[in-house]
Amino acid sequence: MPSITYNGVDLSAATYDLVVTTSDPSAQLVSESFQLLTKSYSPEGKFPPKSLVMGVSVTGTSRADIESKLDSIKAVLNQRMSKKLILSTLSDRYWMARFQGLSGSYPSPTMFRGTLSFTCFDPFAYAVTESDDTYDLDADPKVITVTSEGSADSEPILYLKAGEAWDASVSISNAGIGMVFEYSGAIADGHTLIINCQSWYVSLDGSTAMADISGQFPVLKPGANSISVVGFGVLGTLRIRYRARFI
Repeated sequence: MPSITYNGVDLSAATYDLVVTTSDPSAQLVSESFQLLTKSYSPEGKFPPKSLVMGVSVTGTSRADIESKLDSIKAVLNQRMSKKLILSTLSDRYWMARFQGLSGSYPSPTMFRGTLSFTCFDPFAYAVTESDDTYDLDADPKVITVTSEGSADSEPILYLKAGEAWDASVSISNAGIGMVFEYSGAIADGHTLIINCQSWYVSLDGSTAMADISGQFPVLKPGANSISVVGFGVLGTLRIRYRARFI
C-alpha cells in the first residue's frame, strides 16, 4: 500500500502500518513576486514553501494497538530540523520536509483515519541518486553535453582540476541560458577549483577564491545543456556533480 519514508524510516513497516489514502499530494507549486523596498517588483518568481498534505490511515488489532503505533509514528516525525521525505509513489525523489501536523479520528476500534501535513521550506524535490561525472578537457574550448532529467533548474558543484600550472582567465558557461562564470586567478598543477553553484561559493584547494571570480554561477536547465570551458588548456578535467530537481 502507498506510504512514506521519513528520515530514513519506512512508515509502512508493521511497527507503524501507515497508509497514504489520498492521491499524490506533490503536484502543486505556486510562484509569487515580492515587492522590494524601492517599490519595484522582483524580476523573478520567488517560490514560497510547499505544503504536502495527505490523507492517512493506521490499522491495528485494537484501539490501544493503534495508539501505540501512532506514538511510534509521531516519534519518527517530530524532528527538530527538516528531514528527507519520500513518497512510495515517487520513490526516485525526496523533499526536505518538516512535520507540520497529524490529526484525525477513529471510525472503528481498529482504524485511525486522518490528515498528515508537512512544510517544505525548499519547495523543490531532489533526485535520490546524485549524478557525478568527470570529463577530460582535451580541447580548448571544450563543449560538454549534460542532460538533466529533472523538471526544474539544477544547481551543480563544478570541480575544475588543473593538469598544469595555469594563470590565465578561464570561463565556464551554459550556452542555452547565457550564464557565464569567470575565474581570473592562478591554479597550480594538480590543484582543484571548486565552484558551488548552490551556495555561490568558490574555493581553491580548501581556501576561498571569491576575490578572483565574476559573472554568474551557471545552473543546469531540464534537458540537454551545452557546458563550455574556455581558456583552461587541454590537460585538465571538469567534474560535474548535481541532483536533478523537480517541481
